Amino acid sequence: MVHSLKDEVYKLAYTILKNEHDSMDAYLQAGEKWLKNITNIKEAQYFKTWFLKIVTNKTKKVIKITFKGKEN
Repeated sequence: MVHSLKDEVYKLAYTILKNEHDSMDAYLQAGEKWLKNITNIKEAQYFKTWFLKIVTNKTKKVIKITFKGKEN
């Protein structure tokens, strides 16, 4: 299921991060979180929304980490 969204998810991450490496990292981290929490999703129809939200949150985390690194 995650694989079928790969292009869309990567495009979302790349649109936010503007970096190929960071975008792939966000995608992979989201996939890892999906694997850990798949039993928590109650209705399959919301999977795509749920997964895109995970990716968005992961991109925000990457931005936060990158910004902190530039401050020092």
